[in-house]
Amino acid sequence: MNTTTKITLRLGLLLSLAASMFWLSQYQPKRMTTPLPANTVEEFMIGVHAKRFTPEGELSQQLTLQKWFHYLGEPISHLSTPELTTYKPDHTKWTLQAQLGEAHQTSVSGPLHKIVLHNDVMMKHYAKTNTCDWELNTTQLVLHPQTEVAKTQEQVSLKGPNVDIVSQGLIAKLKTGHVTFPKQVQSHYVVANND
Repeated sequence: MNTTTKITLRLGLLLSLAASMFWLSQYQPKRMTTPLPANTVEEFMIGVHAKRFTPEGELSQQLTLQKWFHYLGEPISHLSTPELTTYKPDHTKWTLQAQLGEAHQTSVSGPLHKIVLHNDVMMKHYAKTNTCDWELNTTQLVLHPQTEVAKTQEQVSLKGPNVDIVSQGLIAKLKTGHVTFPKQVQSHYVVANND
């Protein structure tokens, strides 16, 4: 093979390679874009036990759940048997629990805007001695975690030392311990017998 033939073969090979590269650069494979069904679980946890601490290292909140799951594209996470305990600096605590709940948030990893508890909702306040001061029962309760305010418009039943209260609705400020019964309040006071 002479030099001219070698150069021609190399040039032909180079042109062939360049044409192949150009053709491959223009080729874009079609991707299958099948949308996922609306009921696709995006995240799921079983046996959740989480704790939050103050900057000083004191326990401030504790959350336990039997199940936590989030469907793709929904702003709500679903909670099974949620129990939230909030600890106060004065060594009192609030416990909120229910059979079911929904955590509303803009993204799975974002902060919670509200938690809606329903089915056998129970809210308890514990004194410094870790004994229950009173217990409240209702069918639904909305907790705003950022402000620590719990509200409901449903019927509420509260049992405490020497008092039973039934009300339509409730506003509880967990930070201050202030509870308001907005309407249709009936109370029954029991006077201790000191005989």
